[in-house]
Amino acid sequence: MRGDGGRVTVTAARPSVGIALLWGLSGTIVLRLGTLAVGVVLARWLGPSDYAVVAVALTVSTVVMAVSDLGLAAGLVRSAEPEEDAPTVATVGLAAGLVLGATTIALAGPIDRLFGVAGSAAVVSVIALAIPVGAAGIVPFAFLQRDFRQREVVAAAAVDLVVSTTVTLGLLFLGWGPMALAVGRVAAQAAATVTQFRLAGRRPVFGFASSRVGPAVRFGMPIAAANLLSWTVIVVDNAIVSSVAGGVALAFYVVAFNVSSWPMTAIGQGVRAVALPWFVGAVDTRGGSGDTSLARAGVASVAAAVWAGGLLALLASSVLEVLYGPAWAEAERALTVLALFGILRVVFDLIATYLTARGAAGSVMAVQVLWLCALVPAALLGAVTFGIVGVAAAHVVVGALVVLPAYLRSARRCGADIRAFCRGCIALCVAGLLSAVPVLMVASATTNPWARLLAGGAAGTALYAAMVVPGVRRAVRSPSPTAGPPRREESTDER
Repeated sequence: MRGDGGRVTVTAARPSVGIALLWGLSGTIVLRLGTLAVGVVLARWLGPSDYAVVAVALTVSTVVMAVSDLGLAAGLVRSAEPEEDAPTVATVGLAAGLVLGATTIALAGPIDRLFGVAGSAAVVSVIALAIPVGAAGIVPFAFLQRDFRQREVVAAAAVDLVVSTTVTLGLLFLGWGPMALAVGRVAAQAAATVTQFRLAGRRPVFGFASSRVGPAVRFGMPIAAANLLSWTVIVVDNAIVSSVAGGVALAFYVVAFNVSSWPMTAIGQGVRAVALPWFVGAVDTRGGSGDTSLARAGVASVAAAVWAGGLLALLASSVLEVLYGPAWAEAERALTVLALFGILRVVFDLIATYLTARGAAGSVMAVQVLWLCALVPAALLGAVTFGIVGVAAAHVVVGALVVLPAYLRSARRCGADIRAFCRGCIALCVAGLLSAVPVLMVASATTNPWARLLAGGAAGTALYAAMVVPGVRRAVRSPSPTAGPPRREESTDER
């Protein structure tokens, strides 16, 4: 129905949380497989030496992109007046993206010297152009998240993947080397941003209301700072490895870390998009002590993480040989250790999302500071003593002994039922350990990497699923809180 000013009123019901979660998980898994394929082609095509340039560029862009939206998208998701806040959020977000992009280009030379990887400055400068382009899409992305429209979020990500893959592989074929990735990344970000606007049924609208800037920035800045610290924690090891062991060791380490991140990327991102508005609803309807929403959300996400991370740890050599080839065998031991850290990352991300929904972004930032302070000396010691395997071990030790207890304490202060959460996680870990037996039996019976992957993975998955699927079903089917702030009729620009 047409409304005033050429706008239409939308009263259709949101997709259910279960449908949104299904789209989020299945979509990110499929898209992650596509991204994996591109990464494998890059690693095989470029080799360890040139791949180090790609590693530096991705390290820098990942950190900057993590902070580029200043936490404004999360603030818009939980806003009580999203339509009124949107123009100001769009303006502040784009301005921040432009500043961060220009700053990254200005620092490309020093970054090249810091990592000691020749040729990375030019690639970093080009890939930085994607930062303001991505920042321009904060508003449509936030509205898609707010309404649990994960099908549209996945569609925009699919456009990103298709454009990135096409441009990158085409330029690789033409001999562009590592620069192919940077150009492909910029083209893909532009296509994804345009797609988000179209699927959200919105047009770019900019404005500035001083009364709305303060609340948005005050809520968003702790999130942005926490994101920056979080990604700094994840990538500071790259600088340590490069400075201690050199660029080739960095390439092996980055491949191992990227593979170990599959659970976090496929599971964590899919769950986070649904969990943030779901946890916001849980605050409204189940607030107070004994909040079981974190424990219930943890059942599905941690179950998937233990399964994926456990198989990666057990079958690390076969995964690397099948996908990357024998040239990357030196990454095996690091991957075995980092796969365990990948499981922890899913847990950390889920708790951080819960704290953000409870308005405790400052607690997330405090944990990130503690994490960084503990990791840097541990990673340096590990790199000097055991190389890339020592750095991988530093992640696991610091994560388990420092970060996890800190996150659990923060969640408990916000009312979460930590005992229920821990009971569920422990049960899943026990199931994971038991399911490792058939995987190891199959792996010891053959030296063929394909047979190990297919037969070992199938045997472990069957036993693990038999133990955990009933509990996951009960948790997913239990009544869910009404997600998000009180629902009002919303309007979008008429198309």
